[in-house]
Amino acid sequence: MSCSRTRHHANRRNLHHVPEEEPSVWDAFFDQMMSCVDVALSERNLSTDDLTEPFLMLGMPAAAVLEVALQSRPFPGLKVNGTTHIDMDLLDSGEEADAMELCKDVEVVKLKCISLALTTQEESYMRLTALYAAGRDVPNTIPED
Repeated sequence: MSCSRTRHHANRRNLHHVPEEEPSVWDAFFDQMMSCVDVALSERNLSTDDLTEPFLMLGMPAAAVLEVALQSRPFPGLKVNGTTHIDMDLLDSGEEADAMELCKDVEVVKLKCISLALTTQEESYMRLTALYAAGRDVPNTIPED
């Protein structure tokens, strides 16, 4: 299989951990999307009213792609939700082959992030703008701390 981790059932919002030897790449990506929303809610970048807004349906996958790319920079392959390692070489065959295009696209974003040598402020700005998916006004400049 292509990845290994302990699954954190983010979509059910419970706290117990279920060991899983062969998680789906799609499950890991979904968990990452939900984690991005959870973080945005806890940091008050999203409100509960925003959860019904169309921009969020576009922003969740964009935020997850960006987050996976940022988390994966120091590692070979991809690291999803901090716990799942996806070995790109193992995705070429088997039941995870359908996730290959997604992973290739995330790898391109990862390599671009590496080449840009982003600052912490730039990463925060990109996370926010990805999640909003043009559904909410964000500053045109990166805020300085």
